[in-house]
Amino acid sequence: MAKTEATQLLDVPVSFGNVSIGDGSVSISVKIDRERLNPEAADGLLCGCRAKGEIAAGEEAASAGPDQQQTFEAMTHRKTGIFEIKGYSVRPKAISATLNLLLKDVVIQELGHFAKHDGRLRIESVAPLEEDA
Repeated sequence: MAKTEATQLLDVPVSFGNVSIGDGSVSISVKIDRERLNPEAADGLLCGCRAKGEIAAGEEAASAGPDQQQTFEAMTHRKTGIFEIKGYSVRPKAISATLNLLLKDVVIQELGHFAKHDGRLRIESVAPLEEDA
């Protein structure tokens, strides 16, 4: 049976920043060139949402375009999952956000492949974060 490809809401190269391990969660910062994503689009994809998607680290991932699904899937350093994204910031050249994951869903030894490296972010779907009571 042929695999159907999911529609991507976002598929962009990113620069990963710091990776932080907290009490039960992991945070990975990402920076996206504003030529690839404008603030209006970022508002719907990177603000107060739970995003289903994947990240991949490495130069090959950063240069893999939306039409190169096999290349992306062959990346050794990938993480597929649900990312909580509370908000984003805008600078003249880039948009930044922090992807939060549950610690139990991450292999800690893999996190070093993302810190301070280039890669790619793909978002397949988003849902609003529920407000804390």
